[in-house]
Amino acid sequence: MTAAPVQCAILVGGRGSRLGALTETVPKPLLEVAGRPFLHHLLDRILAQGKTRILLLAGYLGERFAPTAAEYSTRCEIDCLVEAQALGTAGALLHARARLDENFLLLNGDTLFDIPLDALARMDAPEPWLGRIALRKLADGSRSGAVEFDGTRIRAFRERGHAGPALVNGGVYLLRRAVLDRIEAGQNSLERDLFPALAKAGLLQGIALEGYFVDIGVPADLARADKELG
Repeated sequence: MTAAPVQCAILVGGRGSRLGALTETVPKPLLEVAGRPFLHHLLDRILAQGKTRILLLAGYLGERFAPTAAEYSTRCEIDCLVEAQALGTAGALLHARARLDENFLLLNGDTLFDIPLDALARMDAPEPWLGRIALRKLADGSRSGAVEFDGTRIRAFRERGHAGPALVNGGVYLLRRAVLDRIEAGQNSLERDLFPALAKAGLLQGIALEGYFVDIGVPADLARADKELG
């Protein structure tokens, strides 16, 4: 087993273009859900699990996260790192290299997957690995794209459009800082670039977990979160 990480980085830099005018002046993770910024629901669950060092990886409207950092600074060590230009989800990690622990959790700031975060560290899985993904079960994975999974090893990612039950990326990761050596400078994506390359190299693992999940990336799911998190 791997020692449970204490640092949690959160990707909060996306533009949220599928939400239209809602994100013109407010970053997607700060949209109001059940009377509070969505990010606050996520942070409360992270802190409840003893993760006391938080790093927000911001980009679009990054200055808007300062009040959140100030509010939560009495409960944890929290900081916000803002990119000067959009580098994608993998590029944001590379930009944060000097601030990341040897092992750290990484979460998407626009999704909430309510799982025990240390399950990724407790996995009984063989070396070598550089990344682990919390996978969630869907009755129909056609909208998300499925993971080809063999025991604990992720072999590949299938494109969207394959109907039927599937395991998909739940947006919660345990990463070793050494993974940054495999990210090229510039615009790069975790989902499109880094993770498929790690899977091909046999360095990506996964664990299927159950828990409440919501992704606020589209208006219908934002409205669902507003009802369910109230």
